[in-house]
Amino acid sequence: MGKRKWSMLCASMALASTCMAGALWEQTDVAEAAWTVAEAEQSHSYQTLNEQQQLLMLSIKKGDVETVRNVLANGGVDINGVYKFDWSCGVTPLGYAIALNKSQIIPLLLDAGADVHGYNTFDGQRLDYLVLALRNGGGLDLVKTLLARGADINGIHTPNDRLHGNALTYVVRNGDRGTGLDVATYLLNWGIRTEVKDADGDTPFIDAVKQNWYEMMDLLAAYGADVTVKDHNGQTAIDIALQKEDLNLYKHVKALMEKAAQTAAVQPAAVPAAQTTTTVPAAAPVVAASTTSANGSVTIGNYTQTKDTVRNTSLTKFARLCTPYGDAADAAFEVLNVGMPDVLGSDAAKKAAAIQSMKEQAAKLRTQMTAMENVDPLQDVQGFDESEKQMFSEGFGSIYTTDQALVDALSYAVAHPNDADHDTLVTKIKAVFHAKDAQKSKMQAIQKLYKDTAK
Repeated sequence: MGKRKWSMLCASMALASTCMAGALWEQTDVAEAAWTVAEAEQSHSYQTLNEQQQLLMLSIKKGDVETVRNVLANGGVDINGVYKFDWSCGVTPLGYAIALNKSQIIPLLLDAGADVHGYNTFDGQRLDYLVLALRNGGGLDLVKTLLARGADINGIHTPNDRLHGNALTYVVRNGDRGTGLDVATYLLNWGIRTEVKDADGDTPFIDAVKQNWYEMMDLLAAYGADVTVKDHNGQTAIDIALQKEDLNLYKHVKALMEKAAQTAAVQPAAVPAAQTTTTVPAAAPVVAASTTSANGSVTIGNYTQTKDTVRNTSLTKFARLCTPYGDAADAAFEVLNVGMPDVLGSDAAKKAAAIQSMKEQAAKLRTQMTAMENVDPLQDVQGFDESEKQMFSEGFGSIYTTDQALVDALSYAVAHPNDADHDTLVTKIKAVFHAKDAQKSKMQAIQKLYKDTAK
């Protein structure tokens, strides 16, 4: 199998399996690659607007709810058609309504069958509708509406402005001190990724530091954001605070780093081992980052909000528990995906580097799997019946199964870099996709529990 065949294999698998999207976490670069492949295979073309279609778009623009309702009732429009209208070089009616923040019209379009998942509008941009909503002034109510209708909590927006972020990126970057904390908390409770980076390597935490947004820093840190993260220039939040010559900011960031170090010190240590069985994980405490008071308020960092304290807090802790394990598996998948062309290529130096990287990732995954065996996914799960608790156990175990499939694929690629026939490797790669499909399904079921609780 040559490099070109490997690329075609990955493309076909990515197109057949959307396992990286819509779960409690998502490997952003691989998911985006899969998105690109899928879009390349589509044959959408601009539609010439007939009278009803033009009337629909104009009514959305003017905010005429009654006319929109009548047009949809009369039929004759493709609710998911891509139209060149107004300023847009190609947009669906829903995308147009979201961009204009027409909150009363959006539910009508969704009820009429509009696809809540945004897609490329032929100007080289991916439009994630949840991100688009926040980018254009949409508030918490719109976020709730889109998520309840199936929007991807970890969708990635890649506009030409290079922000390249998810919904949390935009909430922090917008800097709305009035509603930003409410929206961010809601997204975090849904399990949104905190470590997504923009084109400069900035995470939401780094963005909050740059804006001196102390409450947002506390909130992100409480939900497990990496406060020691480095941007693409190798700078940490401490470096940024010192560059700004802001002692208060420096002290605040330093305190968060010290607290994170103390928290990490009491977590169960991972014991390296070449674990290869698929044992379902069991037992170890999880350090809570939030506290619940007698009156039902939950304090996270310096921010307090009221919510369903039992089920919601349990789901939040579970998402936070799973995220580092899911991220590690995603990192291994990236190494496998990126490294295989070099393993199959003729450049000896690149081949050796790729093999070494795969060895390291396989070792890390084995260590992670050993650590997972000492974790009880139900430690902080309260307020759910036994069948629901079984969903949590199976969801956590599905990450372990994905790790096992990745270890098998990485190990085989390292051990057989020069095989002319890679049918066995292809089988192992397919097993990875199947494992991630199962993981996605189980995590979506858990995510639905949160939807039902959050209503």
